[in-house]
Amino acid sequence: MSKGFAKENHVLVALMHRCSDLFAILFGFAVSMWLINGDIWPQKSFILTLFLSFAIAFWLYPYLGMYRTWRGESKLKEVGLATYCWTINQLILGAIYYISDNSINYDNTLFIYWYLLGLVALVAIRFTIRVLLNKYRSKGGN
Repeated sequence: MSKGFAKENHVLVALMHRCSDLFAILFGFAVSMWLINGDIWPQKSFILTLFLSFAIAFWLYPYLGMYRTWRGESKLKEVGLATYCWTINQLILGAIYYISDNSINYDNTLFIYWYLLGLVALVAIRFTIRVLLNKYRSKGGN
């Protein structure tokens, strides 16, 4: 009896989710930079911010359960957790800027755009992956 694609390839599925989450962070950041500055390349002061966000996601998302199996769970629950994780990520970044008194480099507009666009990208990509896995399962792949 076959265990199924997701079960046999859980490491691959988790890696796909991690990479897609990092892509969503990068995508939201790049589009925000483009909307504000007309260029996707960040100023040097914001490159550290982007990498801090990646580090927070690598630490926080698994801790909060983003990479667990979502089979049988509602899509709304996954969207809720993704929203929660991304919100915490951005709050931690804001706190780091506040505590380090680095507020000169803190751009409220960038963070607002990044939060909204990053959230849309994160939810859209996760939803797409979930739909594709469900389609695969419905065709007997699992």
